Amino acid sequence: MNYRKDIESCIQFIEDHIKGNITIEQVASQSGYSPYHFVEFLIYVKVCLLWNTFEDANCL
Repeated sequence: MNYRKDIESCIQFIEDHIKGNITIEQVASQSGYSPYHFVEFLIYVKVCLLWNTFEDANCL
């Protein structure tokens, strides 16, 4: 699966509709995920980013 393409598609959608009332369902549909799986994916990305931050700071 090409996560980079999915993320870029979602970012582009958000940027194109930033002044509107965007729902998680709309953003999820841009990546082809269900809203549930999209939120799970975002949690996964957040954990990875935090893990890398801790590693870079020698906290682990």
